[in-house]
Amino acid sequence: MRARVTALVIAVLTVGAFCAAFTPGPASASSAFPGSAVFSAYAHGTKQHVRVIDSGGQTLANIDTSFSGSVANSQGLAAPLNNIFNEPIQPAQTNPPRNSYARAAAAEVALGASFPAASDPSQIILPSLLEAKAAPSGPLQTKNLIDPINADPLLYISAATDKAQALWNPDFCPLGQPISYGNNSLADAQLLNAGSTPFPNGQPVVGATPTGDYTTTNFNESFTYLFPNGDGTFGVGAVNRQVFAPLTVGKGLAPGGADILNLTLLGTWQLRVEDSGKGAPVVTYAAFDTLGNKLEGATPVATLAVAGTPAISITAQQVFGAGGFSLPANPLLTLNIGTPPTAIGGKTNGFTTDAVRVTLLVPPTVPLNLADVAYGHMESQAQAPAGGLECNIPVTKTFNDASGNPVGSIASGQNFSWKITFPSADIAKELNCDLTNIKVTDVAEVVSGSPTANITGASNGGTVTGAKVGPTAATKGGVTWSLPNYHPGDPPVVLTVNGNIPATSSAGVIKNTATVSATLGNCKGGAAGQAFVNNASIGGKAATIQGSSVAGVGAVNTNLTGPAVAPARLAETGQKEPWLPVLGGALLLGALGLIRSRRRLTPDGS
Repeated sequence: MRARVTALVIAVLTVGAFCAAFTPGPASASSAFPGSAVFSAYAHGTKQHVRVIDSGGQTLANIDTSFSGSVANSQGLAAPLNNIFNEPIQPAQTNPPRNSYARAAAAEVALGASFPAASDPSQIILPSLLEAKAAPSGPLQTKNLIDPINADPLLYISAATDKAQALWNPDFCPLGQPISYGNNSLADAQLLNAGSTPFPNGQPVVGATPTGDYTTTNFNESFTYLFPNGDGTFGVGAVNRQVFAPLTVGKGLAPGGADILNLTLLGTWQLRVEDSGKGAPVVTYAAFDTLGNKLEGATPVATLAVAGTPAISITAQQVFGAGGFSLPANPLLTLNIGTPPTAIGGKTNGFTTDAVRVTLLVPPTVPLNLADVAYGHMESQAQAPAGGLECNIPVTKTFNDASGNPVGSIASGQNFSWKITFPSADIAKELNCDLTNIKVTDVAEVVSGSPTANITGASNGGTVTGAKVGPTAATKGGVTWSLPNYHPGDPPVVLTVNGNIPATSSAGVIKNTATVSATLGNCKGGAAGQAFVNNASIGGKAATIQGSSVAGVGAVNTNLTGPAVAPARLAETGQKEPWLPVLGGALLLGALGLIRSRRRLTPDGS
């Protein structure tokens, strides 16, 4: 009996081992965006940040005007994100889960709040918080403040425009536009009235009033985005961009009724962090002109007038040098302009800076202690996966019988077609460019057995490059296409390859793979407009989103059952060495024969 059991175990283990070793596993495929990619980015800015404290250190008021924030995270936004002042940029997004978020507000005010705060400390958000959340992707939201808001003596704002948009699609990267975008444009902001006359004619401790269209002369925008690495992959970027209205500190509060400080910053200032996934992140802090050219060297970027001293012009070299520009000793205030970005603790590749940092040394006529006065506060963070991101065009491939029905196998002597569909998912909201220079290459090749097939034609003007499919490397079938531009929102492109299986074909497996390649063109830029389209790096780099390459691959395996049932069932496994299962079966029969022979040799058959 022991010998019989041993023989059975050997037989079962032998067959099991062969099945386990030579049964094909699941097919591997490229991960759809975001797939296994792990990346994150955020950008944030506030035009005026003022914190007022009493002599004991308690915060009396925390005021931010022109607040913007944008966040993207492939792992979701379940954890809240705060700025370095412990003010919320992004509340936790768990119901439902989100991957992209943006917000904008003309002003956010916290009264008597403690910092750091366990939750959102802002009790007053003016005119109201504008938020965008994705997925699903949504359109650009816009909110206009028409009537002035007078909250004397805290603040006065006269007009504002808020914008927010968030995009996310698990099947495709947002391209040609930001992933998340927040923007505030503010016409007039006056904070902390130190005079007896109410706002708007009071004496603000901090005030900024643009001289022209406030949407172009006093805006603050934050956005996250993907940029091309030039090799078909994409990196992750985040930028805060601000254009500043003339800044007044201590209006009429200096001796003789003069303003303590008047400052005008020129150009568009930005803090940008880009991570390609192929090395250290690139951090850029600079001012740019309207064409995206960096202001450098002796180019003026600021004019400054301090009470009791003549006005001066400050150059880009002075402001964006190693230590920024510092005002010489003054009895009224200390002033720093353009201090270099510093790393944010706990946030990989996160950096922060302030265009202007002010400390009033002699408080004006009101008993206020100002813990923080920042003009043009900026934060940016970006972390890409190693090697960058692959933004694949969604492509599907099906094998169809003569009636056009998708099937997994077909017998010899039958007609068939392969169908290619792209984009096979709705990407109209995420793609803000046309797909141009579209090329499709279809290849059919034998991966097991010895089947044959004929390719007889293709739709949409496809050119047959290989009419015969066979077991040798020289007999690969194929079709190529050059197609018109695809515009987001157009119906999916559907291509077919027609063929037949000869009646004499053996069984086996044919793999058919379609590769779609294209370049991005006619990009609009989305919410960020031409600032994004003209330069994917938003100044400072030559690489642009226009003309970048994208591709997608779809594949399907087809079982050819052949003219006879027995060989067909063997070949349907897709084995490249069909003799191995036969050998396993022979070993099983041998083991059973061993059992029978031992029965004959023992008197009781045990």
